[in-house]
Amino acid sequence: MAVPAHSRTLEQRPELPQPAVTLESLAALLAHHGSDMVSVHGPDGRYRYASPASARVIGFSPEEAVGLDPYDHIHPDDLALIGEAHARLLAATDVLTVEFRFRCKDGRYKWCESSTVGILGSDGSVDHTISVTRDTTARRELERDRWAGLEQFRLTFEEAPTAMALVGLDGSFLRVNEAFARLVDRSQSVLLDAGFQEITHPEDLDLDLELLEQTVSGARAGYVLAKRYVLPDGRLVPVEIRVSLIRTEDGSPVHFVVHVLDLTHHHAEHQRLRQQAETDPLTGLANRQRLDAMLSDLVARPSAEFGLIFVDLDDFKQINDDLGHAAGDAILVATARRLRDAVRPTDLVARHGGDEFVVICPGPLTPLGFDRITRRIDGVMHRPHLHGDARLSVSASLGTCMSRAFPDATPDEILALADQAMYERKRARPRG
Repeated sequence: MAVPAHSRTLEQRPELPQPAVTLESLAALLAHHGSDMVSVHGPDGRYRYASPASARVIGFSPEEAVGLDPYDHIHPDDLALIGEAHARLLAATDVLTVEFRFRCKDGRYKWCESSTVGILGSDGSVDHTISVTRDTTARRELERDRWAGLEQFRLTFEEAPTAMALVGLDGSFLRVNEAFARLVDRSQSVLLDAGFQEITHPEDLDLDLELLEQTVSGARAGYVLAKRYVLPDGRLVPVEIRVSLIRTEDGSPVHFVVHVLDLTHHHAEHQRLRQQAETDPLTGLANRQRLDAMLSDLVARPSAEFGLIFVDLDDFKQINDDLGHAAGDAILVATARRLRDAVRPTDLVARHGGDEFVVICPGPLTPLGFDRITRRIDGVMHRPHLHGDARLSVSASLGTCMSRAFPDATPDEILALADQAMYERKRARPRG
């Protein structure tokens, strides 16, 4: 991208008597004031003298430069600027600085900045001009690269599919992309009048602010944090933020760049896999893993009270042997449904294995209330099952245990006590 040439008047010089010095001695004196090229031009602009630095600045040696017409080497887009500057120099004695592109001996264009002053002759008109010219190509390329970098960042920022924000040191949003606005369900204009503190869940804010302060102080380069944004309707969005701090060359903090990853789908997938791992595939009930986890959690809490019911289908093996495993599976699925319908929403129904089921009834729970749940389960277990045109009677034996009766029992001991009570009831069941 071409950066337009420009000019500026730096100072107004008063007319002074011209010293009686030769052209050569003046040029030689100026030529030794640095690595910039010093040149003398006639009224037509042609080089009368060029210092040794001309080889580096414009690619021509001093001998090659003398007699050269600069207009033959000025970039076409800059000719009008140079023509205007030349006319002004011939009409006044201002120091005029212009920046233009000059075609070197090898055909390449260089950016040059030239400061020129007109020298008056005895008749009061400009007899010649003296210029100090430096190569500004590197600076221009740096400006171009910086501009390109900023433009690339702007496009990346605005078009990024992931949410991004520039955040001030006080937490205010300086800039947000469309993806961020969509994520938090607010317009960009609304966000620019707010700060991240206003949309962060209160329980997550203190840690966020602490990490931010550590980053500003230099204790850490940046941070990654799992947190929650609060949507206008109160819903929560789980996110992971990656925060970096932009500093000036002297290390002063400027603002934060925040990349935000939406964890909603990740959490949903994690929940799905967790549920799959804790669910019995045939009945849809909790499996042994989920049962053990809940029982361990309850036992670990000294104040927690709960009841446990162990359910075993009687003579279930006979169903499988006489009618096949498909019929047996149908009975198990129907039993699971009946158990879920018989208990409270807070109770857990799990398939312990085979034809055994366990119900955990968390408290607060009185013995009378626990007995009601047990009787309700016992009642639904004795209803016949329909299999095709046949009505199948499948009874069940129940065993119970309340945690308050065995406060020091382990999860396995609670299960064993209920299992033992179930077998005692099974043995006491009338036969025939």
